[in-house]
Amino acid sequence: MAAERGGVGRGTLFVEPDVEAFRRWLRERKPLDPVDKRVSEQEAVRRLVKKGDYVATDMYGMVRAPMSIVREIIRQGPAELSVAGQGGMDIDLLVASGLVKRIDGVYIGHEVFGISAAYGRAVSSGRVDVTEWSNAALAWRLRVPRWASPTCPQGRCSARTLSERARRAEPAARSPEWISASFQR
Repeated sequence: MAAERGGVGRGTLFVEPDVEAFRRWLRERKPLDPVDKRVSEQEAVRRLVKKGDYVATDMYGMVRAPMSIVREIIRQGPAELSVAGQGGMDIDLLVASGLVKRIDGVYIGHEVFGISAAYGRAVSSGRVDVTEWSNAALAWRLRVPRWASPTCPQGRCSARTLSERARRAEPAARSPEWISASFQR
């Protein structure tokens, strides 16, 4: 499905968030009593990560990356995953394993060491589809089902949209105030 929303954005929106369906699932199926949810990583991946699933990682580059879970996902091998996050080694390792088909990403790299090698090769070759987001927009995208609002302020602030608008703008319009104002339009 296209990400075009009133002429804003470009690329593919891999997972259309259905906020009401998520809220309905919470009301009807989520247990309210305290339940011990502890399981081994092997069991968690076996039960919860299936072929074609949408998996979101920690979203903070090289720090706190969920590497033990990533390694377990790779061992079990569910294919055609869609991955969301700002990753470094975690997303790069998943991409290198060949399990990733799509990425909703912010920055996939090793901070001062640059773009992740496997990610760069996979995107350049077309093996992996990518939709770029700003940090805030991707975080909102993952949080909106929990908010009381039926909409999300992400519509005009993907990373690509902001960078293209900034390139076309007059130099004075590239200030932080312009970026802040663009979120409210």
